[in-house]
Amino acid sequence: MNINKVLLLLNKLGIPMQITKNGLEEKSGQGENFYRLHKDKLNWQFELVEKENNHKVKILKSFSSESEASKYFYSFQLKRCFFEQYIYPFEQDNKDINIGGPHCSLKDLQEAFNRLNINKSYYSFNGLKKANSILLEPVNVTESKVFFIGEDQKIVVESPIAENWLAYYNTFKKAYKLYLLDKHFEYLLSCGLDTEKLSDEYIKLVLS
Repeated sequence: MNINKVLLLLNKLGIPMQITKNGLEEKSGQGENFYRLHKDKLNWQFELVEKENNHKVKILKSFSSESEASKYFYSFQLKRCFFEQYIYPFEQDNKDINIGGPHCSLKDLQEAFNRLNINKSYYSFNGLKKANSILLEPVNVTESKVFFIGEDQKIVVESPIAENWLAYYNTFKKAYKLYLLDKHFEYLLSCGLDTEKLSDEYIKLVLS
């Protein structure tokens, strides 16, 4: 993957990007901060440019290759897109099921997945480990843990123990993002775009 491929893929999602002399960056409005990939003499830098702070540049991560930098930037943008365009609007339009609130129950979580038509291949409440899915595991009556199970049913992410309502919210966001990721790649294929699927390490970033 390279920055030109990322530009094409993100534009398909409606995320405005532009190629620059030294890399790739978000198109932003006047006074808005933006993220970019910037090539210096040795490395590719993932940076935040703070327009409101005299264009101060914060280096967030460095990469030795354009390919790794591009995959990271692409995954980061998918993470933001999925939350801003799908997860947050769903929460606002479905407040009756308390997603993200302290009164959210397991029944509410299941109802959220039902409304979104997210099938059970993406999540599990019963201790069953399934590849490329989210596992919600109770620790006691009031607390739970959340796992991302990757390829070969290996645990990629294990969350800290949290109150049930927080664990339910974490499960919702992660399972919804996995579902959206699959839909995204289906859409790219329908557009005739040849793109490699993300490894567990980059899916971990999308789910964070």
